[in-house]
Amino acid sequence: MAAAGLGGDDAPTLDFRAAYTDTGNSSGYTFSAADIGTASATRRVVVTVAADDKSMGDISGVTIGGSAATQVVKTSTPTGTNKPTVSIWELDVASGATADIVATFTDSKNRCAISVYALDNLATGSVSNTTDQESDPISVTLNVEAGDIVIAAAAAGVDQSYSWTGATEDYDTALEGTSCFSGASEVMASTDASYSVSASLGGAGNHERLAVAVWR
Repeated sequence: MAAAGLGGDDAPTLDFRAAYTDTGNSSGYTFSAADIGTASATRRVVVTVAADDKSMGDISGVTIGGSAATQVVKTSTPTGTNKPTVSIWELDVASGATADIVATFTDSKNRCAISVYALDNLATGSVSNTTDQESDPISVTLNVEAGDIVIAAAAAGVDQSYSWTGATEDYDTALEGTSCFSGASEVMASTDASYSVSASLGGAGNHERLAVAVWR
């Protein structure tokens, strides 16, 4: 998959690699040999994780190739069943084109979805935003600069499809007739102190969650 960026040898680049799902009931999900992109001394692997139902357990950790990733952002802990949890994680990984990615939760879930991105040539760390809403659409407002990389992940306890504004959809999947998981990303073309990223189901939402992070 081609990396996106604003140009220049040292410009940050964004490369969506793949999305994976698992409909097993578990407190730990292993996605074996996940695509993490082209090896690079300056590569950062970003993983979004969404899971729901079964319990009020929250995510407790993510590993990439056996190494613990750092949590960038997470939506609030579920307060009831059929309420998703969405989070974004990152780890600098210089070698390898694939890696086992493991997401662990404090209690059992009914299903889990992840997406994987490879970022390169980053100058600084990440800035994160989240929102938990019952209404639709769900959105966040960002303060972005030209060349910034935006990654967003959304989930809801309903069998529908998301449409995105302010970011380009990378994946959208409904699982088992009860949940939907979606993600989008964008390399910013210009500076904007009030840039909006939103995800819409086109109808009544159900326990919607949105996590967004920005890198530069």
